[in-house]
Parts: sequence; structure tokens; C-alpha cells
Amino acid sequence: MSRSIARGCRSAGAEVGSSSWPLAETSKAGSARALAAAAVSAAPVVTPSPSTSSSSPPSRRFSSSPRSRYAAAASITSGSPSSADPSIGALQTLHPPSHLASYFYPASLRPHYLALQALHLELALIPTTVSSEILGRIRYGWWRDAVRACFLAKEGDGSAGRRWKHPIVVSLERAIWDPQVRARGGLVQEHFEAIVDAWEASLSTFSTSPTLDALEATSERLYSRQFYLHLNLLGLSHHRIDELFSHLGKALGLLEAIVSTPASLGVKMTATASQGEGGSSPARIAKSRKPSLAESTPHFPLPIEYLQEHNVTQEAVLRYGGQAPGFRDAVFATATRANDYLLTARKTLQDGASERDPSLALKGGRVPDAGKPALVGAATIPFLLQRLEKYDFDPFQPAFRMEAKGRGWRLPAKMWGVNWSGKI
Repeated sequence: MSRSIARGCRSAGAEVGSSSWPLAETSKAGSARALAAAAVSAAPVVTPSPSTSSSSPPSRRFSSSPRSRYAAAASITSGSPSSADPSIGALQTLHPPSHLASYFYPASLRPHYLALQALHLELALIPTTVSSEILGRIRYGWWRDAVRACFLAKEGDGSAGRRWKHPIVVSLERAIWDPQVRARGGLVQEHFEAIVDAWEASLSTFSTSPTLDALEATSERLYSRQFYLHLNLLGLSHHRIDELFSHLGKALGLLEAIVSTPASLGVKMTATASQGEGGSSPARIAKSRKPSLAESTPHFPLPIEYLQEHNVTQEAVLRYGGQAPGFRDAVFATATRANDYLLTARKTLQDGASERDPSLALKGGRVPDAGKPALVGAATIPFLLQRLEKYDFDPFQPAFRMEAKGRGWRLPAKMWGVNWSGKI
């Protein structure tokens, strides 16, 4: 069944809790924690789909404009390769989009950007590395205190890094106290704490599907705040730009919920001819340890309103994958909502072009050169929407899952186009 989609969004009924990052589908090289995360990734096991009605289902199409209610509304080191932070260097394997986007940042800011992304990855992986909610809260509390220590350090003397003894903390302290960054306004502590609080709050609702309102609120605190930190790094401050990235953050959070659905449901890696009967190495090792919180509480990260509207059941999705009745309709409704936010962001940028602000010069609806690196990080939004359309809104497709992780040439090409045009 083919589903064609125009570049836009149609209205999707109902209103979305916790968001999960697709980064959690992978794991850190060389660590037991990495192997735990990898056990819930890769290709799903899908059996033949149930018999369906002979009548062809209605085609799914985006409208050409957002709904009116929303239209208004690598290495981080500075020294030798031997001093590289393994957590940040692992971004190239764990989250290639972040690694690719880092090349669009000035050389002096690239390590700081990677530090921010490494922290986000670390926080996203905690549910895959702890076996209970209380342990997860302890871990998030540790990171909250570590971030505060970085801001309390005396002029970046390295005291926080020496005390907390974590490479990401060392890198964050450098970013926070970099004179170049501080001269432009500096990184805002409130954004860091909001991100940590959002991840910690998600632990209490980890086993349930979120409402649309809750998912959007969580997306704003996780992804929009992360974009705000990128803007802090670049020294860009303008209400139009903040509004733009607020919409983009919500769109990204909704798409990450779609991409992470197979892993959130506990889909396991399967054996291949080259891996032998035991399956992948991570999967074999994972059998001998206690299941993580993410593995022991499989759940739908999609909005519960859309799941109920299309009568999607967890049992059917586990059995038939993307071919489960109503599942792709629920994915389409979620993607439609994300596309609404993307179109609203584009309109926000275009409206800003009419404002006479010589400091930003938003001519032609473009982000100024100083903000292009941050916009490149949002290139995954139109990219994921295009690939979802290509694969008929089936996030279980192995080819889609590889492309969503940044494999292949299409995402780098999309990032280059966004950087060249200054448009999303």
C-alpha cells in the first residue's frame, strides 16, 4: 500500500508524556552499559501481517499549511588524541547526526557542542542502564549536582572536573567558562536543569503511553532547551529565533518518539549469517544480566490519543510490527503533528524577515550566518518526515531505522543544504 504525502500537515485529532531519544537504541563502545542499550535496538522480528480488507484504505496526505491554532501560536579534547573523551567520541557511533552537525560549528566551538550532545546522550541512556526508577533518579540527581558544580567553579579552574571525575563534566566546565562563550552571554544554567528534570520526570511515566500535551511539553523541555543551549553557544539571542527553535524542538520530540518505538517496545536484535546463531554480540551478553528499566517496562512512546483512535494494541505491534492494524495511521497522525510544527517554524522565520533588525538581518526568511550551525542540527526534522513518507510510516523498516541513525549520504546532504540556504 502506497501512501503519498505532500509537504505539509493535515489535522490530527487529540492532544502528547515522556519522550525517548533514539540515541538510546545504541550503546557506548566498550562498556557494559552500551551493550545493554544495544540489546533493544536493530531490526525487529516481524511475522506475516494479518489478513486485511480488500478495500484500499484512504491515502494519507499532509495539508499545505499548519492548523490555525498552531500557526498563531568526534573528539572534545584540546590536546592529543590520547586525551579524547570516549563518551563524546562515541557520538560518531551512537548518534551520527550530532557528529555530522558538529562539523558546521566553528572549530573553537565544536568541542563545546559535542560536550552538550554527549550530556544529552548520557541522560537519554540512563533508563537503559539502570534496573529501577529509584536508581535512575539517583543518577539524574548526580548529573544535576555535577552541572551546578560546573557553574559554581571559580572561573573554570577545573575544580568541578577534578571533583566529579567524569570526562563530560570536565568538557562542560570548559564550555561554560570559555571566555569566547561568556563574552556572548554564556550558557544558561536553567536550560541544563530543565533538561535533567524532564528526563527524571519521564521515569515515573516510563511504562505508560504519554498524552499528546505531555509529550509536547516534554519535547519542549528536552529538545527546544537543547537548541537554546546551541544558540547560547553561538551567541545568538532574538525572540524570533527562540520562537523558531521552540517549534523545531517540539517537532523533533514527536519524531524521536516515532523513531524510538521499536526499541521502546523491546524489539530485540536478530541473528544474521555473519553473526551466527547466537545473534549479535550485544544481544548475547545482555542475556546474562538483570534487565534494565527500559527493557523490563516496554511501552508505546506514541500519543495515547492516536493509539486509541486507531485501535492499536501492543500485542498486535509486537506480533506484526509495522503491519499491525492501525499502527501506521497512528504514526502518520504523530508525524502530521510534527509537520505542523515544522510549517509553523517556517512561517515564524518568514514573518521575522519583515522585521527591520540590522543585528540579525532576517532577509528572505533566512537564519543569520551565526545561527546556521544550530539550524543544521534541526535538519533531521524534514529529513525524518521525508523518510517516513518513503517507507509508508513504518518505523520498523530496517532501511528506515538505518537512515534515521544518520547512515548513508542523504542526511549529510540535507545538512549541507540547510547550512547553505539558512532555511529549514
